[in-house]
Amino acid sequence: MRHSLFIFVGLALLPCRLLLAESDYLRDIKPVLKARCYACHGALKQKAGLRLDTAEFIIQGSKSGAIVSSSMPDESELLLRLRTADVDDRMPPEGEALSGDEIASVQGWIEAGHPLPEAESPEEDPDQHWAFQTPVAPSIPSVNGEVSLSRNPIDLLIGQRQEELGITALPPTSPELLLRRLSLDLIGLPPSLNERDRFLNALSPDAYDRLVDRLLGSPQYGERWGRHWMDIWRYSDWYGLGAQLRNSQKHLWHWRDWILESLNEDKGYDRMIVEMIAGDEVAPTDPNILRATGFLARNYYLFNRNTWLEQTIEHTSQAFLGLTMQCAKCHDHKYDPISQVDYYQFRAFFEPHQIRLDPVPGVTDLEKDGLPRAFDAHRDTPTYLFKRGNDKNPDETKALVAKVPRVLEWKALEVQSKALPAEAYFPGLQSFVLRDHLRDAEKRIDEAEDRLEKRLEEQRILATSASSPETQSTLELGIEAAQLNLKAAKLLPIAHRSIHRADRVQHGLESSADIDGTLEKANAADQRFRIARAEAAVAQKKWKFAEAETKKKSAAEKALHSSEAALVTLQGRIESGSFKYTSLRPSRKALESPAETDESRRLPYETSSTGRR
Repeated sequence: MRHSLFIFVGLALLPCRLLLAESDYLRDIKPVLKARCYACHGALKQKAGLRLDTAEFIIQGSKSGAIVSSSMPDESELLLRLRTADVDDRMPPEGEALSGDEIASVQGWIEAGHPLPEAESPEEDPDQHWAFQTPVAPSIPSVNGEVSLSRNPIDLLIGQRQEELGITALPPTSPELLLRRLSLDLIGLPPSLNERDRFLNALSPDAYDRLVDRLLGSPQYGERWGRHWMDIWRYSDWYGLGAQLRNSQKHLWHWRDWILESLNEDKGYDRMIVEMIAGDEVAPTDPNILRATGFLARNYYLFNRNTWLEQTIEHTSQAFLGLTMQCAKCHDHKYDPISQVDYYQFRAFFEPHQIRLDPVPGVTDLEKDGLPRAFDAHRDTPTYLFKRGNDKNPDETKALVAKVPRVLEWKALEVQSKALPAEAYFPGLQSFVLRDHLRDAEKRIDEAEDRLEKRLEEQRILATSASSPETQSTLELGIEAAQLNLKAAKLLPIAHRSIHRADRVQHGLESSADIDGTLEKANAADQRFRIARAEAAVAQKKWKFAEAETKKKSAAEKALHSSEAALVTLQGRIESGSFKYTSLRPSRKALESPAETDESRRLPYETSSTGRR
């Protein structure tokens, strides 16, 4: 019986022993390592200095020493890390542990003396992918010994390949067809009959060059190719719900015009990128360049700042780097040279930026027109890596700095903060702002005079009729309200001028022998206007209350009490000395969430940019 038991146990262990003896590295082990281990120990990344993509690398071991031992296979570090139940030490660290058969294959190979397969090649280094190599101009071949007959080196490169394949090139196209092809390609429009006749009747050796120059100089060139680039850069005006802006920005056509004009001006592509990414830093007071930052304004998203920044990263990398970086948001990929850390370091370039609408000459209502542009609003906001890409789980143990992805870095990055001119962080200081507000103030005076004249005309008509005392009293209230409204309207331009000068003096754009007196004058002018406006509002509500029908008396009385309370509050601020004049701030920061208040939108802008973008 005991002898039979030994035979049974021996037979049971036989398959395992055979498996250990017959382990084939290329068949049983390498595919497992490739699937489970190369992400951390392959060509792209070697944690702890360990590389596992060839048997030779496995034998070399890690920074800590050898990981396989022929003399004591069971004590090999590789086997110990594969077998352990401690999830902090187990390899691979994520997902399920290797199966018993997979671990047995590794053990069998080690016990067999870890033989090396012949001519095993390591993984290709993703950094060496052709897309990440510095372009090298090829030598220009001589096709049929006649280099000079070609108009373009590209023709010669194509001709060389045609010769190798025994292909005969077609003869040059006819002038008429060439004209049509060039016109459609460069301006998107076919030539007119007159253009065709003019071209055919003036054929000369330089006719082609002159035709290209003429088409490139056409305004339609920018319109034709602007559509192409706007598709790549994701041009789209705003959308939302009702008046609520949720995506992109209003008046984004300013960026569209910049694209078309830049192409027609033959602006360099490198310069276009700089202006779109950092126009507010390289030219903070030039509206023609600030328009370019509409590229960043396009990515605005109301409901989630992280989604907004993710879209900025995604479309910046696709548009200018030719890379889809968003894949690295959650984790590293085995053959992707862009790591998760690279992704969030790239995000750090854009972390502080915000979007706002600045005034444009001739318009004071930002709903009608304004300049959508980028600026830095959160200089000290840190960038953290989100574990598994979850913005609810940031790794706050380490703030990441702005850095170019490693595979694209060719020199050390230097970031320097940039002080901004006063007109950039305080848009109300621009001279056209005062001019436009004074123009609107004059219109308000004209309208107030018209209303007063209308009330007086009603009084003259009423004097000739048999009206009740109540009607006459109500009309007198209307006249008083119109008179106070006119008084406030006439005080408004005086306040505008005083305030604008005080702001310019405070920000060093104008000199004043008596700075305190200039500020006090602005304060007094604004006080007079606001008191007059509040008194006019009370008078207006009294008139409306007197006119109101019985069923609307309650609402009119409530409105009257509200305006009276506002007047009392204003008078209290003035008497207590807490009143401070209100500057012209004709700029509106984009809401960072639906919960943000208008109060925070009026906070002063930063006086310097980070210099990151």
